[in-house]
Amino acid sequence: MYWRIYENPLGSGTFTLVNEASKRCLEIENSSYDNGAIAQQWACVRQAGAVWHFPSGANSTWIVNNSGKCLEIENSSYDNGARAQQWDCVYQRGAVWNIQYIEPF
Repeated sequence: MYWRIYENPLGSGTFTLVNEASKRCLEIENSSYDNGAIAQQWACVRQAGAVWHFPSGANSTWIVNNSGKCLEIENSSYDNGARAQQWDCVYQRGAVWNIQYIEPF
């Protein structure tokens, strides 16, 4: 699965992540502020839970702009089917992400 990263306007330092196949945005369900709220794809309608920032550094993580929580894999699991969710940013291994540039097809 490939996600395209779009920088939001006006130099806000925020981004929208769009699934390359479905053209839907990565968002936190209902723009929730709760730990454990599910990350899902949804129509891109500029909802607050679909705005992200990605601080640079060795332990980089996607942070939901409206809640200030990190995108993580539940319990830092390696299991198939482990869900993506938001959680307090304690830089657990399941919340560390790398961005890689991939040539377009």
